[in-house]
Parts: sequence; C-alpha cells; structure tokens
Amino acid sequence: MSDSDVTITADDVKELNDAAVVRAAAFARFAGTALVGVGALGCLAWFWSTVRAQQSASIGANFGLPGTGIERDISLVDRLDLFAPYVGPIVTAALVVGFGLMLRLVADFVVTRMGGSVTGFLPGDRFDEELSS
Repeated sequence: MSDSDVTITADDVKELNDAAVVRAAAFARFAGTALVGVGALGCLAWFWSTVRAQQSASIGANFGLPGTGIERDISLVDRLDLFAPYVGPIVTAALVVGFGLMLRLVADFVVTRMGGSVTGFLPGDRFDEELSS
C-alpha cells in the first residue's frame, strides 16, 4: 500500500462534503413533507372545530339536516364572536405548511447546486416513448 492510497486529497474532502450536504437535504425534504402534512391536518382540524362551534350555537342545525323545530336565531356579531378564537390556529397551521414548503424548496435547491437531481433523471438518460407523449 503506497502513501498516496491513504492520503486524503482536496477532491476527496469536497466529494465527502457534497455527499453529506445531499444527505442532510434529503432529511430536510422529508421533514418539510412531514410539516406540510401536519399543517394540512391542522387546517382540517380548524375547519372541523369552527363548523362545530357554529353548529353548537344553533340548536337543531347539524350539517344541513332539517332541524328539530327549536332553532334560534344567532346574530352575525355572535357568529363572529364564536369564529374569532379560531383565527389563531388556522394562522399557525398555515405557517407550518409554509415552513414545510420552504424546507422542501431549500432542500431541492441545495441538491441541484451540489450537482444532484431532484427528479431522478441524470445526464445521458433517455426518455421512453411512453414518457414523452
């Protein structure tokens, strides 16, 4: 074994650094996807809670089904009072979705800057006839 076989060159260090950054970007892409999912789930939970709060104010009105005949009129101001506490959770859920999308964008940008492929296609690949049509 010669001395040149065990000596780490600058090119070796660059390749190892690039591989480490691409691996970290893959983790950030996965975390961004998870955050988008959690934020979307938060948006659905917000919608469900808001609808249920409005329904609880109107006795007998459940998902558009006919009432029991004991409905009461709720003013617009009362409806807004019921809606106001639910604005914060939807803003938080939207921020989580936005942060997840930002993580995915940054991860994809890093991979492309390192010479990788976001789509999986590499230089020299050929399109099949079925894919191009």
